[in-house]
Amino acid sequence: MITQNTIKSVGLSVPSLTFGAASLANLFRTLSNNEAMDIVDKAIQVGWRYFDTAPHYGSGLSELRLGLGLRGLERSEYVLSTKVGRLLQSRKQEPGLEAGEFFYDENPFNRQADYSYEGIMRSYENSIQRLGIRYIDILYVHDLGT
Repeated sequence: MITQNTIKSVGLSVPSLTFGAASLANLFRTLSNNEAMDIVDKAIQVGWRYFDTAPHYGSGLSELRLGLGLRGLERSEYVLSTKVGRLLQSRKQEPGLEAGEFFYDENPFNRQADYSYEGIMRSYENSIQRLGIRYIDILYVHDLGT
């Protein structure tokens, strides 16, 4: 059984194990959409209820795939975290692997660091749209040292 931890200041109960969704965004190897959905489905079946993603992962691909995979669960049945600090901007040309670091066949967006209030709010709103949900439980600041 997965233990729960409570963030007392907000009363949020968080499972002690997190499903990290970077791999859904073709981290190190390409997955089909069906393979990604099967992974999320299996994670739900075996009891995962805390999911973490980020706009950085595949230039939004992780958020898109995870959001689709979670559609079968009521929003109150899981905890979701994502990251802020990077905005996605349309890319004009195809990059080499270095643009996405270790993400293959990612979405055609460049990452731009933006830690301003406006940038964080825009990142949050964009993530909500990609995920197809009403709210995100936890926001982490991605690579603040940048």
